[in-house]
Amino acid sequence: MSDKEKTWRVIDVLNWAKDYLQEKGIESPQVVIEWIIREVLDWNRMEIYLNHERPLGNQELAQIRSYLKRRVQGEPLEYIFGYTEFMGLEFKVNQDVLIPRHETEVIIEKLLRIYSDSDNINVLDIGCGSGNIIISLVKLMENASGIGIDKSSKALEVARQNSRTNGTGEQITFLQKDILKDYAPESKFDLVISNPPYISKEKYQELPQHIKEHEPKQALYPGEDTLKYFRRIVDLKDKILQKEGLLAFEIGGTYQEKSVVEIVKEKFDEIEIIQDYLDESRGILAFS
Repeated sequence: MSDKEKTWRVIDVLNWAKDYLQEKGIESPQVVIEWIIREVLDWNRMEIYLNHERPLGNQELAQIRSYLKRRVQGEPLEYIFGYTEFMGLEFKVNQDVLIPRHETEVIIEKLLRIYSDSDNINVLDIGCGSGNIIISLVKLMENASGIGIDKSSKALEVARQNSRTNGTGEQITFLQKDILKDYAPESKFDLVISNPPYISKEKYQELPQHIKEHEPKQALYPGEDTLKYFRRIVDLKDKILQKEGLLAFEIGGTYQEKSVVEIVKEKFDEIEIIQDYLDESRGILAFS
């Protein structure tokens, strides 16, 4: 994109940037450049292809170049633009919170089916981060409310803003709490859900560089004891969960299923595994 004499159309930038990103080893290059163009031109995806012959101005090209450079240097687009989508909702994200993963949506979708005919569901989200899990549940359920806890005050600032933006500010309270320390809520919950830090030291080292450089380590790596959050939450069952309540965990994948199930079986008899779109074990539901 350095030829100043050339007129760059949308289609030219799409084709050139896709090849450029691919050469640089960036995953899903087509998705990346489409998102950049949508952001710069304030278009939806359909508008890109309805207007692919449209010439781009110098300022637009400069902005596209800037975003491409930052992405190639490893910065996730979600942090570059400051938002992402989860369950059809928009969430603010920055480097104080993990970027919500679409694999998590299979757990939310399952819970929405379970509670489709239920009213007044009270939800506790442990380690809520950006708030994407509890906000999605409360927004998409009827008559649901809850509490999101996190030990990071900066993450909670993001979660509160996301809750207001998505219209759940009145239904969700966010509290700064460390679940590894004593936590005794005033009432028990129908649904307790957590996507805790669970990545081992070895697997953390294997993560893509852009994750290790930009996403908060404390939300991914729990320390030497990879399973400590699962143990702690299960140990708190009688304090936080109603007698006929449901505990839902996200886990790292099939490799972690057996270890977490063994912990959960200490307090729960009925357990269900949720598979994600790649047939990896992604969630564990435990019914009391």
